[in-house]
Amino acid sequence: ATATPRVVENIIHALGMPREVDIHRSSLDRRNIELRVRYRKGDDAWGDAALSAAVAARDAAPLVREAIEGGAAAVLYCATRAGCEAAAAALTASGVPCAAYHAGLGASKREEVQTRWTESGGAVCATVAFGMGVDKADVRLV
Repeated sequence: ATATPRVVENIIHALGMPREVDIHRSSLDRRNIELRVRYRKGDDAWGDAALSAAVAARDAAPLVREAIEGGAAAVLYCATRAGCEAAAAALTASGVPCAAYHAGLGASKREEVQTRWTESGGAVCATVAFGMGVDKADVRLV
């Protein structure tokens, strides 16, 4: 939607598309996308990434639960591996089953978590190691 004519031309060329390709542009206003920002002041957890992730996950638990109960999937991104583990534990303790996904897990464990989430939904707390190549239509909360 924001690509310049030159960028569009480069994309068409790079993908080997015919020059007569139809281009559909639309507004960036997406009424189906909601962004919520919650500022927290005086939180002692900010000095500890894992504790901060756990506190944030605990606070997000009602939203995650609502999404999952509505049949959607959720991804909570964390900055660190320890944050993923702490956030997944906090969500699980809040009654929202959740698994951690990060590069520190073995390949078979990462595959298990991704397969279970892809096939069954639910929630996953992940670093940016998760998401490359993930294509899941029912994700409603990130």
